[in-house]
This record gives sequence, structure tokens and C-alpha cells, in this order.
Amino acid sequence: MDERDGGRIGLFGPARGIDSGDETDGPFGAPAKITVVDDGWGPIGLGAITDIVKHAYGLVDLDRSPVKLGPVAVRRPGCPACAGEQFGFIAGLVEAQERMCAPHQQEAVTVQRERLVRAEVSNPDGWAAIVDASTRLSQPHLPGGVLSQLTEIEPLLFGRSDRDVLAARVRLLVETAHGFHGRVDDFAAVLGDSDLPGWLMCLVSNLGHAGLAAEAVLVADALTSVDPSREAFFAGDASFALADAAAVLADAGLAAEARAKVEVNLARWPGDFWIRMHAGDALELLGDRDGALAHFEAAQQMAVASKSFEERRDAAERISALDGSAARMAKVTVTRVQPRGKKSKSRRR
Repeated sequence: MDERDGGRIGLFGPARGIDSGDETDGPFGAPAKITVVDDGWGPIGLGAITDIVKHAYGLVDLDRSPVKLGPVAVRRPGCPACAGEQFGFIAGLVEAQERMCAPHQQEAVTVQRERLVRAEVSNPDGWAAIVDASTRLSQPHLPGGVLSQLTEIEPLLFGRSDRDVLAARVRLLVETAHGFHGRVDDFAAVLGDSDLPGWLMCLVSNLGHAGLAAEAVLVADALTSVDPSREAFFAGDASFALADAAAVLADAGLAAEARAKVEVNLARWPGDFWIRMHAGDALELLGDRDGALAHFEAAQQMAVASKSFEERRDAAERISALDGSAARMAKVTVTRVQPRGKKSKSRRR
């Protein structure tokens, strides 16, 4: 127990009747005395990892006894091994090596290598699990249970699920994403990817198609917080999602909100190809074919000016699908193919 402010603090708050000093010994002896070392959470250590791995994979012969290195011919002042110190294995030995003399550094490396090789040979699967878990301790991660709930979003989107459950999972995603402001690599890592995964890049527009307009806008804002460099991308998706939700739900209020979002985006990013394309997508969903065509043609001219083959193709496909004719496709001539500098942003539905 830890004495604080005159009271005793237990693991879950003030201790009641434990170690008060006036209890008599019961049939099992004196009450246990529990000391709280730290009132915060920290990563588990190698010992806990080893115990968990032992339960799942069997014993791994990892010698973690303290290391005391042998004497050397010439003792160097400042070398902890020359001073006769012992070192915990593995971290203590590794951390002390830079302060050791050259002979002791070499011996420390040899001891470390021999112990690790013996551990791996004794149980390759178990050792691989220990190494993997230890490595993950230094990587960003989410609290227990959160990741499994986030990975439910994609199947919930396309399955016959309760919309309230899907909305709850999405709002958990939004809350989680806001904790990774400007840290897109870390957020991708906790989701098990090197970049934002495909299902997440498509989530804003897919939520609109599911009729979850408010959640779509929240996700667009949250992902922009994570990766500000994609702000225009997610803003365009948000306008498309609002229009899609308006069409799905026949909601005039959402339709007006979608048009307003389109205008805001165009004013802020007038020269962005995909802002213009999603403006056309949104107006098409709202039944404004003429307005949509005007935006698609404007996007086509942008693509011609930038000499982007992919963008010219995407704009031409939109126009062809909109007017029901392939005549416009013939007007698009290919001069050269631009190397792909970033992920394709073709229409996601």
C-alpha cells in the first residue's frame, strides 16, 4: 500500500480494511500487503511476453539470468564490466555496451548472440513470437479491443447490419483518428498497413451511399486531420457522399447541403481535378445532368492541360456515361502516359 494524503490507496481506490494494522490473523495468516509501484499503465516487459508465449507455443530456452563478464588484462576506468557490475539480460547488457572497454564489448556481443541463438533453436515458433511481440512494443498501437471494432466497419458496410452499430463503429474510428493528428504513418501502422488502407480511403463515399451523411462528413474531417495533404481529396469525397445520401434518402435538406459543399470546395480548390470531378459526380446524383456535364468537361480540360492520361481517361468516361454516347471519347487523344505519382482516385462506388 502507498500512504498518500493520510489515507491508504489500493489498486482500485482507497483500501477498505486491508492492512489497517488492527486485523487479527485469519485462518490463512496475516492479510497480504500489496504495494502499488506506479499508478499508471506501461508496456508489458519481456518476462510477461515470455510467459504468454510459453502458454501458447511451449517453453523457449531464453537465459535471462544476470550477466557478469570476465576479467580483462587491462582494466579501463569507467567501464562498468571492469568495475565488476552485473547486467540484466537483454536490455541492461545492451545499454551498458557503449560504456564498456573494447574487450568487454566483444564479450557482451558474444554472450548475447549465444543466448539468442540457443533460444531460437530451442523453439523457433515461440522465439519468433517473442521477437514479434517485443518489436511491436515500440510501435504505435491502439488500446485493447479498439482495432477489432474498427475492422468490423467494412463488413458492416456491405452486410445486412444494424445501421446504429455501423454508425457507432464509425464514430469510434473518428475519435481514434483525431488522436493521430498529422501522423498518417502511425495511424496506418496501427491499422496494419503502410498507408491508409483502401477500405478507409473509400469510406467517406461508401458511407454516403449507405445514407450516413453525418458520419461521412465526420470521417472526412478526421482523415484530413490525420493526413492534411489529402484535404482536397477528402473534401471532394464529402461533397459526393452528401449528394449520394441525399439521393438514397430523397432528402432535400441534404441535397442543399451537398450543393453548398460543392461550391465551397470549388472556391477553395478551383484548379483541383478531383474537386471538379466530384462536383460533377454530386450534381449527377442530384439529377442536374447539365451542371454535371459542365464540371466533367472543365475537368477534362484540366487533364488535357496537365497531360495526365489517367485523368483524361476518367473525365472522358464520365462524359461518355453521362450523355450515353461514345462520340466524346473519340475526341480524347493520347499523347503520352504519365507515370503514376500517387494512388489512383477513380470514382469509388
